[in-house]
Parts: sequence; structure tokens; C-alpha cells
Amino acid sequence: MPHEIFISHISEEAPIAQVLKKWIVSSFSGQCSVFVSSAPGDILPGNRWLEELRQRMASAVVFLVLCSPKSVDRPWINFETGCAWIKGVRTIPLCHSGQTKDTLLTPLSELQALEIEASGFTKDILCALAAHLGIPMLPSIAHTEMAAELRSALAASQQTPPAPTASLLQTTPLVSDKYVAFCEEYVARVQRGKSELRQYGPWNAEVTASFARDLVAIQQKYALWVKREMSQRLAPFEEALRSMAIEVQLTKYGEVTQERQMILQRVGRTFSQILDEPMANVQERPEIKADQIIAYLRESIQGAEGTAPS
Repeated sequence: MPHEIFISHISEEAPIAQVLKKWIVSSFSGQCSVFVSSAPGDILPGNRWLEELRQRMASAVVFLVLCSPKSVDRPWINFETGCAWIKGVRTIPLCHSGQTKDTLLTPLSELQALEIEASGFTKDILCALAAHLGIPMLPSIAHTEMAAELRSALAASQQTPPAPTASLLQTTPLVSDKYVAFCEEYVARVQRGKSELRQYGPWNAEVTASFARDLVAIQQKYALWVKREMSQRLAPFEEALRSMAIEVQLTKYGEVTQERQMILQRVGRTFSQILDEPMANVQERPEIKADQIIAYLRESIQGAEGTAPS
């Protein structure tokens, strides 16, 4: 059975993770598998994503975590990295987009990190993986081509998704109708999810996880008609829900510690941001507010209907 490598990343940096997966799998042909939660087919429709992640992390022998100034503060990244740390999995931080090895905070700073933009990165990462996986011979690959693809992925991950406009939409009636159907279904689920969160509060992990799963399923259902820019705009909201569900699960185990108290506070902050209930001394995150998502999608519907031929 091939060794498994787990790549942890935030949604916006999925292009980088998927390029790494492509080159690692092809370089070590059949000797390892690479799990990237955003890669098509890595989590099949209908599977319970929390359980799938747990199983993949349990089987991983190497853990790669993409570290940028944006990602290192995200609860999801810290949760997955903490799981790898506790399990004793070989963990390699991969710094990029302004994040350097020297500026990583504990516990990531205690690990031997690499910088994706550094010359020689492609050789360094493959050498490290070969050593950790017990593969005696380093593969011969086109390092220049791999580095070029990583540069393109880095650039893509730093782009800010534009507001919905007619230029993002196709003009055929079929595509316009499907796009409108996606927006309407997504809005309906967000509205229902808001009601559920108000009813059950932030501490029911299954309700929150079901909310996140349903949104992902809606995107998969309409994948052919949803533009990448739209998926990127919705990604932080979906990630906030997933992180909240995971962290609520974490608080159910172990003693009351300072770390557990920090998790409880973080869940409370995320919950208040999603429902737009202001808290003192909390930085605003409009991209995860449910009402902002609804407004964005309704604006998209108007744009789609405006592009349909009369």
C-alpha cells in the first residue's frame, strides 16, 4: 500500500496544493498517494467529510502545510497541524507569498520549513519526501517546469475574486438558468442554516457540519456552471463553518486548559461573525457573514438574468 501524504491548505490556496499533488504523485509513480481536500475525487460526493479527513490524517506519514501570512492565522490550518503534531507525523511547513521560515510562530517555527519561492525548492521538497518515505532514489523530473507551475499557482491564489458582473457569466439561456438555480439553492440553504445556528447555537457540531456539507454538495451539483471566481468568494464562508464544527468537537475532549478556552473563544467569535452579531475587539470579517453571502448571490442572480438574451 503506498504511503500517504496529507497537504493542509486554506481554500484560497487550493491551486498551490493541487500543483504539488500533481508533481509529487507523478514523480514517485505508485509509491505514494497525496490527499488534498480540494482536489476533485479526493472526497467523494456523499462521504462524510469530517470522517474522511480523520481517516486520511490517521493514515498520513508526511504532512505538508501551506503557510502564508493569510493561512497561519486560520483555525483550520492550526487544527490540522495540531493533529499531525500530536500524532507525531513528519510535518513540513511550506512558506510562500511573504511568509518566511524566520517569521513562523511556535509550534511551526520548531519544524524544518521550506520556502516555495526559493531557488531549489522543487529539488528540496522531493528529496525530503523521498527520505521520509524511505524511497532510495530521487526521481528525475523537469524541475523548471514544476517551478513555473508553482509560480502560476501562487499568483492565482493571491488574486482577489471580483464582484459578480456580467463578464463572469455565460450568455446562453441554459447556463444562465443553471447559474440562477445554483444561487437560489445556495441562498435558501444559507437562510436555513442561519435559522439553525440561531436555534442550536454554536455548540452543535453536527448541525454546523451538515450546513457546511450541504453547501459543498450544492457547489458540486452545479460545478459545470459555477465560475472559479464565485467558488473563491464563497470559500472563506464554507471554511469558517467547517472550522467551527471541528473546533466544537475538540472542546468535548480533554481537561479545561488555556488552549481549550482559546478554542471556545474562537468558536464564539466565528459564530458572531457569521450571524453578524458584533463583539467588542473583534476584527470584522465580512467575507464570512451569512447576510453578505446572501447579498452577493442575489446580486449575481441579477447579473445572470441581465445577460440572458431577450
